[in-house]
Amino acid sequence: MEKEIFTIEELLSMGFKEQTGDELDNGGYYRWWETVKHHSSIDITYEYDAAGNFTSGYVEISGHVLNGRPVTKSDVQLLLEIM
Repeated sequence: MEKEIFTIEELLSMGFKEQTGDELDNGGYYRWWETVKHHSSIDITYEYDAAGNFTSGYVEISGHVLNGRPVTKSDVQLLLEIM
């Protein structure tokens, strides 16, 4: 299954704010967005190769990476509703 990623416009429309990204050792870079509500946060990090192609990403809830099955767009939207 291909990983679902939000567009920047989608993230901003859901209340996420872009934070400071940085370069990676392999020549790529990462960008991340955060939203905070009721003392809980959701962080979404996307990694890109040097050509700007998405390579991986992950979601954190209040500093804890969500593992298990891949997190979908619907999952993130549900988490926002729960918060």
